[in-house]
Amino acid sequence: MTEEQKDIMITCCKCHGQGNYLVPSYEDFDINRDEWEKRECEVCQGTGKISLVFYEDLQRCVRKR
Repeated sequence: MTEEQKDIMITCCKCHGQGNYLVPSYEDFDINRDEWEKRECEVCQGTGKISLVFYEDLQRCVRKR
């Protein structure tokens, strides 16, 4: 990998560039509620971008399973 490739930033694969994502909010285990909670993306720490190197490392870990 060249030095230029190490600096390439791509859209986060979890939040799709939003920096956050919505998860269902189940308070008191009431699954019929239609409420959503916004969470900061753990993969990109809310930036919406990750490095190509980090993405390739994630892919390596997933493929090993």
